[in-house]
Amino acid sequence: MNIDLVNWDRWFRRALLLMAVVLGGLDYWANGGNPWFRSGFVITIAGCVGYFTNFLAIKMLFQPKKGTVLGWRGLVPKNQAQIARSLGESVQAQLLSPDIVLAYIAERQLIERSTAALAEWTDANLQKPEVRREITTVIITLLNQRGPELLTATFDLGEEAAKGIARNPQAIEAYWQRVRAALNDFLQDAENRELVMQSIRRVISQQMPMIADWVDRAIEAYLQQKRGVGRVGLGLKNLLSIDQAAIEQLLIRFVRDGRMADEVLVMLDAIMQSVQNDLASETKQATLQHELEVWIAKISGVSRRHVLPAISEQFGEYLNNEGNWAQIENLLMRFIQWLKDRAHSMLHSSAGQTYLRAAIERAVQQLNVTGLVEQQVMKLDSDELEAMVLNNTGGNLTIIQVLGGVLGLIVGLVQVHLLFAVPLGAAATAVWVAYRLNERRYRDR
Repeated sequence: MNIDLVNWDRWFRRALLLMAVVLGGLDYWANGGNPWFRSGFVITIAGCVGYFTNFLAIKMLFQPKKGTVLGWRGLVPKNQAQIARSLGESVQAQLLSPDIVLAYIAERQLIERSTAALAEWTDANLQKPEVRREITTVIITLLNQRGPELLTATFDLGEEAAKGIARNPQAIEAYWQRVRAALNDFLQDAENRELVMQSIRRVISQQMPMIADWVDRAIEAYLQQKRGVGRVGLGLKNLLSIDQAAIEQLLIRFVRDGRMADEVLVMLDAIMQSVQNDLASETKQATLQHELEVWIAKISGVSRRHVLPAISEQFGEYLNNEGNWAQIENLLMRFIQWLKDRAHSMLHSSAGQTYLRAAIERAVQQLNVTGLVEQQVMKLDSDELEAMVLNNTGGNLTIIQVLGGVLGLIVGLVQVHLLFAVPLGAAATAVWVAYRLNERRYRDR
């Protein structure tokens, strides 16, 4: 049941004042000779003192809102800027700290709930033909409209990165050491070497014959036109003549002998050192930068004219085939599961928690929660600020006022006769004992 504390407080105040006035008048009329009138007047006056002491103290927090009265201005209006700043700092430091956010994520199982909701939403929407058509339209439209811009930005970024490496040969060594360490860790595992072998086998058995057949047919056409065997044609034929037995033997040795991986890395070390030495010359750097610029410009032009339209067409054909959407949904579900596993591993590992804490701190700082709260509080006028404080106390300030009046009435009873101090003392002792027991119980925890 909701109680209107403000209205209840108003009636209590009025009743207290009315009783004090009535009993005071009766005591005056009786010329102090009636003990009941005198006792009632003393008790109600004590209640008024207790009530209005708290009432005035609370009012002095906000009043006067403008100007001063006897040199006094309301504490909240006077210190609004400081309060706003302190409130913003407290919210940012105490409520949005990384540890609190991480604990909230784990406690509420936000990772499980969000990924489950995402998977459910994905499954439900991909079953709808109209959603599939809309996705297809959006992707094709983006490829046609934004594809050239994306290609240009990608090639520009790649060109600048390549030129930066060409201008700074020492950077090659730093990049290579990172790549080398990752390769070394990866190739130490026999299962990973097996995976590499299977990939190479797939390329040799599936891709290379197709490329060789395409080149062979092109060479045959060339030979029919030229009526002879050209040196270029023979060179290409020899290049694509693969000794699959020798390669298979090499791959088996690569998987079984871990030292083969070390030999590969040593060979790559020599290649990278040769590249670094070659780029030590400023002439070589300038030549390479120019060649990169020309080459990337050509590749970019060809990609915009031929590759991008072909990709757009292939995407359209793939997405318009209803049979492919089951595969797309399966890939999306696997991706969602990967996201879930990745988030779990980060949340429960020390390195992941360190990274997440730093990311949360950066996000909170970029949001500038302190400045945002301070700005919003400063926008409030005095009336709105008072209403916000009073509403957020849940009526506790009103209860404090009433309790002040009740305590005043109790003090008045003691003033009337000392015998009233006995039950009041017993009640105060019981309250003190209850307080100490409660304090001890929570201190032991």
